[in-house]
Amino acid sequence: MPSNEHPDDLHSRLKAVTELPFLQHQMGKKLDLTLIALGHKKATKLILSKNDPDLERKKTALIDIGFECDWSRNEAVNPENVELCVADSVDTLVRIQGASNEDEQDWGEFAGYPQTAIEAYMSGDESRVLPREELPAEVLQQDWCELLHFGLSREHWREEIQTLQKWHESLQEYAPEFLRAYVTNSRERGVWYKQELERQKREAEQAS
Repeated sequence: MPSNEHPDDLHSRLKAVTELPFLQHQMGKKLDLTLIALGHKKATKLILSKNDPDLERKKTALIDIGFECDWSRNEAVNPENVELCVADSVDTLVRIQGASNEDEQDWGEFAGYPQTAIEAYMSGDESRVLPREELPAEVLQQDWCELLHFGLSREHWREEIQTLQKWHESLQEYAPEFLRAYVTNSRERGVWYKQELERQKREAEQAS
């Protein structure tokens, strides 16, 4: 929890984040914003349509919750979109506004990833990154493993999963309802994804 924030104020802030109507179906972005509010991440970006008539209203809603927000100084990958930078402080906001998608060290830091995991990914050596499916079953079965959205390093993965455990502990204390919803949604999507891959495989086999 941010050291200067009263628990009641933090609970209200987190509730406001999870109830943002324009993020209703974006559980990943709700997670990012929640972890920023809890002090575990520094920043994220929201990709919005240039044609959205409510762009400024959405920016204002995030500012009202207590985030630092402004538009990226870089062009979005899709020219039809704009990028809204959301940060924990003015200093971080200035950095994220100027960060390009190629600034992998900065983005890993903004996202709160362990430095050893960032370095393994940036090395370009796939053998240094541990695929999720190679994690022990007892790890994959944990609720906190559903928060894993970065590549673990093969050498330091045991230390790196402590980041996930810390995130989970904070979410359990300050946003338990959102955490339950997130874990359920993540597992359901995982089951759907596996079923879809199996369906595609069967169709390919039948076609051959």
